[in-house]
Amino acid sequence: MNAKKCLLIKNATILTVNSNKDVLTNGAVFVEGELIKDVGPSDELSVRYPNPDEEIDAKGCIVLPGFVSVHNHAGYLIYRGISEDIGQAPTPDLYVPMNQIITREERKNIGSLAISELVRGGVTTIFQMEEDVDVFTEFTHEIGIRSLMSIMTNDLCFEKFKNSVIEYDPLLTASEISKTENFIDVIKTYKSDRLIPAVAANMALTCSPELLQGLSKVASKNGLKLTIHVGIGKKEIEHVDKYYGKTPFQHAFDNGVLNKNVVAVHCHTVSDEDLQLMAKAEVSVAHCPQINSFRGVSARLIDFCRQGIKVGLGVDNFFSDYFEVIRSAISVSRLKAGDATTLKAYEALELSTIESAKVLGLDKQVGSIEVGKKADIQIVDMDGFGVCPVTDPIATLVYHAKSKDVDTVLVGGEVLLRNKKLTKVNERKVLSDAKSSSRNVWKRFNEINS
Repeated sequence: MNAKKCLLIKNATILTVNSNKDVLTNGAVFVEGELIKDVGPSDELSVRYPNPDEEIDAKGCIVLPGFVSVHNHAGYLIYRGISEDIGQAPTPDLYVPMNQIITREERKNIGSLAISELVRGGVTTIFQMEEDVDVFTEFTHEIGIRSLMSIMTNDLCFEKFKNSVIEYDPLLTASEISKTENFIDVIKTYKSDRLIPAVAANMALTCSPELLQGLSKVASKNGLKLTIHVGIGKKEIEHVDKYYGKTPFQHAFDNGVLNKNVVAVHCHTVSDEDLQLMAKAEVSVAHCPQINSFRGVSARLIDFCRQGIKVGLGVDNFFSDYFEVIRSAISVSRLKAGDATTLKAYEALELSTIESAKVLGLDKQVGSIEVGKKADIQIVDMDGFGVCPVTDPIATLVYHAKSKDVDTVLVGGEVLLRNKKLTKVNERKVLSDAKSSSRNVWKRFNEINS
């Protein structure tokens, strides 16, 4: 049997994000195969492991766990530069029409760019949720990122919806459930712990109670995470009240999609009663502060945390710099609280790593730099413009670093980014394919909707 490849990262500032909040000022991490085998002072580990297969001198760098993004629509990068000024309701005005005309190949090319950008920015785990998420499976496997993957299901009759008619198609309900079950089987054929099947419902507006209940059963039967957009605004509240006489959260709870295995996305429109129900249901929250702030809304992050609700950070769509998501979480929370000391740097760092890993049920594997965990690690160069000098490594990283500063990324001990270049995919091809697909799909979109 082949020996496991060994890698020593040395001479770095190590932010372990472990339970003791240990920070090593001249530290090292020794990786053997997929796992972190040792963490400690550089001089000690250099003596203990004198002949690694590879050695990275990370002097002037910060080494920390890879970021975990708990909510992503990779193919929705197509809306970059289009959706930012559209307001709070892009779904009926933009997303639904686009999803009727974008091809699977175009979605694949656009999503491949988004996933590439996330890896380049230090993100090592994502939760993908998309109508045609299966088109990303091969690229996700190829680039090497760790990913929960779920088909975002809907059984709304979209042709009738164009005329403001809400009606669901029972044949589509059965089809969407079957599609989800088949996709779960496909993911399992990869036999990779980096590809994790999951279940997804879009939202109450586009999913019938029968679909929600069916998806809940699929998730429960297979022991999988389920995710749904909920608490997303006035239209959702009006729809659920009109058709079911409930709040969106009560509706989700009654249909089996609000429990400890569920990741509820956005949750920026939440009453005190909703908050209590969320805590009782032990649901986790995907907080996407950057994209929501552009829509003029913000979630009750601090209230969630005080209620003991697990919260992780998500990119959502058309943004890719996770550092900006972290800073948005801080700024939005401080504005909401009217307190400039709310959510400090280390708390935000935890949200982006170990707390997000808890939301996905992966905290025993990733989210911190500890012996026995997967070597999902990023190395950030702090010796450049915008981040130098580094007086306090945590504050400087959180408030000033950007995705461009990430030099190296490992997932399961495998180097996916080296010297700021992706190692597993052709960057120029990814960019070219995405640009070509974007031009074609927007030309067709404008012709149809002019």
